[in-house]
Amino acid sequence: MLLALAVPSLAYRLTPRADLFTTLFFALFLTELWRFHRAERARLWLLPVVMLLWVNLHPGFIAGLGLVAAYVLCEALRLPFRDLRAGARQRLAISWPWLAATAAAVLVNPWGVAALRQARALAGLGGNSQAAPRFVGELSRQPLSWHVIPQAFHLRDPDSAFWWLLLAAAAAVLQALRRREIGAALVLAVSMAAALQKLRFQGLFSVVVIVIGGTLLAEALAELASRKPRPAPAAGSAALSASARAPAAGSAALSASARAPAAGAASVAAYPATKLSVAVQWCTVSLLAILCAVTTLRIADLASNRYYVVSASTSSFGPGESWWFPERAAAFMEREKLPGNIFQPYNLGGFTALRLGPHYLDYIDGRGVSGEVSTEEQALLAQSPDSPLWEQAASQRNINVILLSLARYGGLGGFDLNAFCGAAQWRPVYLDEVSLVLIRRTGQNKPWLDRLELNCQNAVFTPPPQASHGNLFEFYANSGAVLYALERDTEAEAAWQRSLALEPEDPNVHLFLAQLYQQQRRPGDAEREYRAALSRRQSAVAWYALGRLLAMQHRYSEAEPAIATATTMT
Repeated sequence: MLLALAVPSLAYRLTPRADLFTTLFFALFLTELWRFHRAERARLWLLPVVMLLWVNLHPGFIAGLGLVAAYVLCEALRLPFRDLRAGARQRLAISWPWLAATAAAVLVNPWGVAALRQARALAGLGGNSQAAPRFVGELSRQPLSWHVIPQAFHLRDPDSAFWWLLLAAAAAVLQALRRREIGAALVLAVSMAAALQKLRFQGLFSVVVIVIGGTLLAEALAELASRKPRPAPAAGSAALSASARAPAAGSAALSASARAPAAGAASVAAYPATKLSVAVQWCTVSLLAILCAVTTLRIADLASNRYYVVSASTSSFGPGESWWFPERAAAFMEREKLPGNIFQPYNLGGFTALRLGPHYLDYIDGRGVSGEVSTEEQALLAQSPDSPLWEQAASQRNINVILLSLARYGGLGGFDLNAFCGAAQWRPVYLDEVSLVLIRRTGQNKPWLDRLELNCQNAVFTPPPQASHGNLFEFYANSGAVLYALERDTEAEAAWQRSLALEPEDPNVHLFLAQLYQQQRRPGDAEREYRAALSRRQSAVAWYALGRLLAMQHRYSEAEPAIATATTMT
């Protein structure tokens, strides 16, 4: 049951990136160590073997070392208990060679001890860059407010499962303390705190809840479901008193009469335990039935793309690249043989490295979250391409091409599209609904500029041929966002209306329309769209925007609770 709840959290950590190795190996480490700690059959020899792979695949290997330390702590916390001490000592004596070999395996990598510094930076959440959490979403906190309570009961929102896992973890902590599993309680508590502190750790938290919490909660349910009838001392006392009172001649009859009240007393004593065990079994069956029903509903939402639309995801159901990747722009760059090097923002780093490397070297990716390049990237996107900072960076790094994402999530909001389209030193040569390519205006780049330069204000976005229902929706939704950024409002509204005709459940398109109508001084239409967005998904942005709109109309009694709601959600 816990595994079914944890699927969304685990899915986020099992996307095609090196981090998936950490999720996989963390689960293996924890399972084997937990089995051994519980005196079950375990394969400790796997730990150093897996660590040899882990340390060379992802810096999350430091979590494996943390699990080794946690295991030792769990055994140490059993030593003060006399009845648990011998077992803990015996397990430590058996396990220490394998644990030592696991720690030694960490050094078997091309960087030696330096790999520990990189891993420590990862565990430190962003290394030396204080700006990292601003543009790396998984480094942000889990929002905590009263508004998470309705989310926890939203059956069609897979993210609600996190709160049920958190509740299960809290129950498991209480069960661990009851059974004197102090170490297990600490591991669960630390994992809960980490999952609330950073979204990145929710996958590992789910593994801890499944392995440790699942064991403890299953044992608690088994204890309740299999409670045996309590012994009935009244039966024995009734028989003895009957024997004492009865004469020898009538002993047989009195013995029979003594057995009757004894049986009745036993049944009365057993009644509460039997009732409880039946209730536990029925509750378990009911929970499984509810879980199967909710899982079926969520599978339907995923396969129909409803979840991805409502949650403003850049993913969609099925194989292939996500809609927001600048695949056509990359093909254009290769086809036209544009000169390097490339500047591209952080969110395109992995795509650029895989799709265009090694011929085109990417500017920044997940390996450069901290340091000089990260700071420079943020500064460049905040300034006009005609600024001295751009001139300096282009000369220093020989940048000739800028590749920008125009995706409505994580793309357009990071820079001024009109400033880039209208720059004198950089000219657009390719534009579609998800990407923009510019070339630096230099003598050597003149042949490309003469042949390919375009005007963003005249660009026409054409839907891809034979596009699926979902892809066609994404095309119109994102085209509207790009047209709005280019101040082509009439075309933007038409594109958004077409997208809503395909997927009326998208809260963000309603929010975009509300902002457009508010700018056009159409408060009634704007309010309708803000409320439509909120009816589909609650968000601080929509509540705050609605509150400001109401305040501008002097509807202060309505504006105040809307803005207050927004503040509690941030």
